Amino acid sequence: ACTGSHAKGILTNGWLKPDAPGFERIGEYVDVFAQEGQVLIFNFTLLHGTGTGGPRTRISADLRFFPFCGIMDSAPRVLRPAPVAWMKDRIQQLDGLPTLQAPIYEALAYLGQPIDWPKIERYSPLNWARLIEASLSGDTVTERRSIEAFANTEIGFDVLSAYVDRYRALQLERRPYEVVLPSLSSTEQQLVEALLQRQPVAN
Repeated sequence: ACTGSHAKGILTNGWLKPDAPGFERIGEYVDVFAQEGQVLIFNFTLLHGTGTGGPRTRISADLRFFPFCGIMDSAPRVLRPAPVAWMKDRIQQLDGLPTLQAPIYEALAYLGQPIDWPKIERYSPLNWARLIEASLSGDTVTERRSIEAFANTEIGFDVLSAYVDRYRALQLERRPYEVVLPSLSSTEQQLVEALLQRQPVAN
């Protein structure tokens, strides 16, 4: 894992080769050798690589793997009763902790919920959640501003257009919504169904 990279915004738009130049300007790369039964948990924007006992094979930042992600077909495995109310309460409990708030804000955006956004700092992961909301609502101005605020093109590995091209045309997967719909109120279900009707949905 590249230490300190989690606080510098999103640094890559895809996979990096282990010998890609530029890591020296981001942070020290630390190798972690897992033992059986151990679990490694880290910030989703942290640059990290994987290997099978040998050299790292590829390096990435997996911001797309939030618990509820409308652009991936993996469905949530655990869903609390009244999930939207729980998420709104949880955001308040996590005030001042944007890294923990970001996936909750993103889930609310994917569910079509109105969001009262706090002030969002440059490189904050909240910029990603704001991007999702803007993309789903067709707000192209806020969408681009969110990408510009989150993508670190000064020390990162991609130009801004690479992020814009990748994230401006989101296609929703139906499976996550099918899982959560029964747990939502009738009003919330209507918001989700309206969102699905106006957005491209993968089969």
